[in-house]
Amino acid sequence: MARSPRYHDQVDSASARAPTAVSPPLERARERLRVRRALASGVEHFGRAALLSSAVAGTLVLTSRSFEPHATAPWVPFALALGVSALSAGFSAWRARPTDAQAAAWLDVNGGASGEVLTEAELGSSVWSPRAAERIELALARLPRAPWRRALARTCAGGAFLLAALWIPTPRIDGGPGPTVTQHALERVEEQLAVLTESLELEPELEQELRERLERVSESAENERFDSAFEALDRLEDRLADEAARALDAAESASSQLALAASDPHLDHAQEALEAALAKLDEGGFEQSNVAATKAALGADVESLPSGLQLDSAQLAKLSRQLDAKTLERLGKLASARLIDAKRLSELLDARPGEAGELDPDHVCDENCKKPGGT
Repeated sequence: MARSPRYHDQVDSASARAPTAVSPPLERARERLRVRRALASGVEHFGRAALLSSAVAGTLVLTSRSFEPHATAPWVPFALALGVSALSAGFSAWRARPTDAQAAAWLDVNGGASGEVLTEAELGSSVWSPRAAERIELALARLPRAPWRRALARTCAGGAFLLAALWIPTPRIDGGPGPTVTQHALERVEEQLAVLTESLELEPELEQELRERLERVSESAENERFDSAFEALDRLEDRLADEAARALDAAESASSQLALAASDPHLDHAQEALEAALAKLDEGGFEQSNVAATKAALGADVESLPSGLQLDSAQLAKLSRQLDAKTLERLGKLASARLIDAKRLSELLDARPGEAGELDPDHVCDENCKKPGGT
């Protein structure tokens, strides 16, 4: 009985929608191929990654040990190299797994390229299945093998380099200040301390503390602890500069009082200004220079301003200028040692009192006198 064309179209459409029944030999062969391809690719990439990551890790370890011998824990580079290698192998194995079509094509080509395996994959079980099974067996004999020896050799080579980087002696590269720089800094601070103690009258406790700190720094330098010694020198130098700055502040505050003492026509006001300047300078550490100035102005047997004694204008002017000169002499030494700001000292010099020649010590003052000097 003849079938209509519509009947054949329906049958073909149903056949197209029906899933292809893959023969068990082909399915097993595909899975074996996937496993072998993934294993071979993973092992190959593990060996390469182990060699490369060990070389990078070993180089980093050598570099870090050159600066700090105990900077890196021994297990850290091994863990990093192993982790990178495992990730690389896993990703490579995942990408190497073939699809169904790729697996069928590989099996067909390696089974003699007869097309029977591809036909089996396309049509499913058929009369050609026994022939296809034979081709599959031929292809399975050619499955890729994992390069265990090559991967092991690369891994061992990388591990050996990493071990050598961890244990071989390395010269220390000192990135901080070396002995020469530290010694120069130590000599500079020693000189600054000597200038400070010579120029200013420091508290005994403070002077002892500064000298003890300098001795400890010197011991650190002798024991080759240059980093800590240099940092301690830097802090000590800042402390010396603070003391010198305190003296400069006192001199600046006393400068206007000295100018007033040297030029005020009212002797009581001038002497009050002089006494205020002396107090400021004493606070700044200029006691010794004050004594020297007083002796130069009032006599060798006078070390301080006599209490209750009113100086005349000539004595006030002379003592003011002696104090100013001695103070500036001490400040000049501090500036030479780079303990105070040279610009501030220059401004202080510009603001100092006038020369003694501007005064007339011979005229007689009265209640309306505004001329500097005299009695």
